Amino acid sequence: MLRILTEGQGERKDGNLSVAVRALALAHIERRLHDPEFGPEAFPAALRMSRSRLSAAFTGDDGVAAKIRDARLDRAYRRLAAVRGRVQVASVMTSCGFTDAAPFSRAFRRRFELAPRNLLGARSG
Repeated sequence: MLRILTEGQGERKDGNLSVAVRALALAHIERRLHDPEFGPEAFPAALRMSRSRLSAAFTGDDGVAAKIRDARLDRAYRRLAAVRGRVQVASVMTSCGFTDAAPFSRAFRRRFELAPRNLLGARSG
């Protein structure tokens, strides 16, 4: 099936291939979120498909890099919201593939309109 998806065999006019490529890509993103080295540069090679085919699967979004960033932020939000007891925001940040606290906090605030530490404070208060 991977060969059919990556080589474009069986492509139909209704866009089923793009939907399948997107599903495959999203699953791969979820598996690699923890890895700070994972990014849009190596993504096409990891899926054995061209950059243009991968980009086409994310048409209408902000692109592959934004999809990876947003998936990492969503995972960080879920982990911070589910925390019981004491936890460091930095440990959640690094477990979601972020390596620098300042860009992480800015992106988190933009996406969720609150700081990561405030999400922890809301849970304990």
